[in-house]
Amino acid sequence: MMWHELLLPFIGVKKLHIGSSLTPGLSQALESVSGELALELLSELQALEVPLEIDLATKTLSMFMKTRESVGRPVHLLIPSAEEIIRAKRLQNTLAAQRSRRRKLAYQRELEDAIDAERKEKEMWEARALALEELRDKSQN
Repeated sequence: MMWHELLLPFIGVKKLHIGSSLTPGLSQALESVSGELALELLSELQALEVPLEIDLATKTLSMFMKTRESVGRPVHLLIPSAEEIIRAKRLQNTLAAQRSRRRKLAYQRELEDAIDAERKEKEMWEARALALEELRDKSQN
């Protein structure tokens, strides 16, 4: 149902591109689409582009395609070329690596901040200890 609610604003979309990471979840949601809902959900959709090999895409989305065909609103499955899929995967990997580097840098900054805080606290306690030693020495004299 969450997918259905997510897709409702796209009712007038004629061509929909689905990222490879969303394809499994979306295909499961679309399998449950039947009858009235098949007419409402993505009602104007004519083409569905998924970055999967043709056999996997057909298998993954076959129920949705059959349902749409049965209600007179067929959807054509568009499969990008192997080069486009490779390019998209490279981009996805690059973005994942950038996110990973950002997380690593943020974690490193947190560690450095924690070390600085520990150092400051240590210096404060050392200063207090020295001040107490001086007071003790003065009181003994």
